[in-house]
Amino acid sequence: MNLIKLNNISHRYINEGSEELVLKNINLSFEENKIYCIMGASGSGKSTLLNILGGLLRPVSGEVLIGNEDITKLSESKMGKLRLTSIGYIFQNLNLLPFLNVEENIFLPLRLLKKDVNLYRESCKELLNKLDISNKDKAYISELSGGQQQRVAIARALLNTPKIILADEPTGNLDSENSKRFMEFLVNLCKEKNISVVMVTHDKKVAEYADEIINIKDGMVENKYCKEKC
Repeated sequence: MNLIKLNNISHRYINEGSEELVLKNINLSFEENKIYCIMGASGSGKSTLLNILGGLLRPVSGEVLIGNEDITKLSESKMGKLRLTSIGYIFQNLNLLPFLNVEENIFLPLRLLKKDVNLYRESCKELLNKLDISNKDKAYISELSGGQQQRVAIARALLNTPKIILADEPTGNLDSENSKRFMEFLVNLCKEKNISVVMVTHDKKVAEYADEIINIKDGMVENKYCKEKC
């Protein structure tokens, strides 16, 4: 079953008065309980595509269907609620707040939804333990290494068990061993919770965990590779 469907997505940026078309009539489907990897050269449109998938960016044309709803037509408030309830983000720049400790950063999306964080404390502890930062729950972001900060961002994205996880270079600050551990953890979580994952990465070893690899070139889908029939 399709969870997300892109119909004829195009996008352009205006730079110093000139327009640059970065995505050109993209048509893609993302199914439930699968891991997708988007690859391509720098500037090919990968991150723009990911931001459109999550409603952070509205395309100049085309539809983004989650279920049967075109999210490009949603108001900002409805789109914000959808992002908080159904989509988990692992940003390349992490977007962690330095004046909050690890636990507070992880609970922030729940507080924005006015949920009782006490109901999620055990799940948070379990995530921190699996990500090997269980002793850092009260530490502030400045006290963590880059890899530890990355794991905090991962835990924040996973805590609410969203339907979709969007990840921009999710293992970028992790060493090879922790990258492997994280990807194995993500694959297992995807199977257990029926979560779909769409990630952008340059790491071919990370891409091996994907069910489908989508190669983007010059704003278009160059080719797709599936472990099984697409």
